[in-house]
Amino acid sequence: MNEKKYDDEKMRVLYLLEKGEISSDEAGELLDALEERPMEYKKKKKAIKIQVSENGEEKVNIKVPLKLAKVVARFIPEEAKNSMEKEGIYIQDVIEALDNELDEEPIVDINDGSNCVNIRIV
Repeated sequence: MNEKKYDDEKMRVLYLLEKGEISSDEAGELLDALEERPMEYKKKKKAIKIQVSENGEEKVNIKVPLKLAKVVARFIPEEAKNSMEKEGIYIQDVIEALDNELDEEPIVDINDGSNCVNIRIV
């Protein structure tokens, strides 16, 4: 991973803290997790990709390194969590599936025509 991208990620955490979107404890955990990552990006690194669309409009499209996924899961908006739970998708189950590190197999893949939830390891 290049230094600029690493610095951008740290700045994003600090920005979220400044806006009050995360607590200082949460910011500390994220920054600690970033520090644990090697400074060089390796293609073998895995990430979780979460895509959610509603009525054809993209609502969520994020890609998070697996190492950070457990921490980041806390920041999924309650509205999105509630919508996912109505479809039988529970964040805790997704986190447990991450430990299995399924290689590009969908963890969740729901598409009812107008709404879509797709979570996979990439």
